[in-house]
Amino acid sequence: MLTGLGGRYFSECIENIHEIREILAHEFPQDAMEDWSPSRFGQFDAVDMSNRYFTSRRDMNGEAPVPFQSSTDPDHILMDALSNDFVHLQENRVEYYEAMQGPEQSIRYVEMNPNRISIGDAIEAQVSFSIVPLKGRKYKMIIVLRAITLLDCSLLRHASIERRMNGGPGPMLKRKIGYADDEESREPTTRRKLGEMSID
Repeated sequence: MLTGLGGRYFSECIENIHEIREILAHEFPQDAMEDWSPSRFGQFDAVDMSNRYFTSRRDMNGEAPVPFQSSTDPDHILMDALSNDFVHLQENRVEYYEAMQGPEQSIRYVEMNPNRISIGDAIEAQVSFSIVPLKGRKYKMIIVLRAITLLDCSLLRHASIERRMNGGPGPMLKRKIGYADDEESREPTTRRKLGEMSID
């Protein structure tokens, strides 16, 4: 789940998702596609996104299986769960990056372990949109997580320091999130809309 805590740019992202749903709905009979609505995080809008670890061999479409990333499956539990019926493909992978400032204010994206990302960090999510069939000739749009980039964890770090100084509770629980390696430098920018999302 991703939320912008009521921020304007995140609200624009949600508006863009609604627009994407309308575009995709035109490819199907009228009223065949279910409506999409954001989930809720407290009083704020949020977006649910996910990816599958496995794909049925019937749906491989000529793709070659790939190994699990060591950061995702350090104890090979997922690898051991593979069977003759399921495979792990490139489309099942989620990449994990950290945005780091380089020379001349450029930004480079470096592979990172998803365990470094905590609830409350500022991140950027890359997603795609897929349509899945339902019963009764209905369809549903789902948001597929492709990559996560850690942009800023300073707010959580400063809050943790303040709690320790004030004798507050210990560190917050962490959850997995992350990206993969990208050696190219880019101009400093944070995508503020979902306009650049790919549509499956």
